Amino acid sequence: MGNRCPSCKEIFVPSSPVCPKCKVDMGWDWVELPQTGEVYQYTYLVLPLWDPHYGERWANPYPSGIILLDNGVFFRHRLEEQDKDKLRVGMRVQAVWEEDYDKRGQGMGDILYWRTIEE
Repeated sequence: MGNRCPSCKEIFVPSSPVCPKCKVDMGWDWVELPQTGEVYQYTYLVLPLWDPHYGERWANPYPSGIILLDNGVFFRHRLEEQDKDKLRVGMRVQAVWEEDYDKRGQGMGDILYWRTIEE
């Protein structure tokens, strides 16, 4: 869900109590966002971490992307595709949700990643 500004009609994700553009109270105009979109931009992140038991560094690489949802809203999140050669701007993706409702926090973390889809 995102919320729409009553003045400029822009939709913001995550939701905001005040419009960052107009500086007005956002109110309660909630908009359900589509679960599909296309990759607008991406990067492959490598966050080196230290193993406290052995004192060695190891990496947890993963792709992250800016996704242009089908309603025109931008959304940044993790991508499922691990093969760097298959990542591309314009590829269609769909949200994959946490299935265990006990683990859901009713936020953006409920989306595990965005999976490539064929259309």
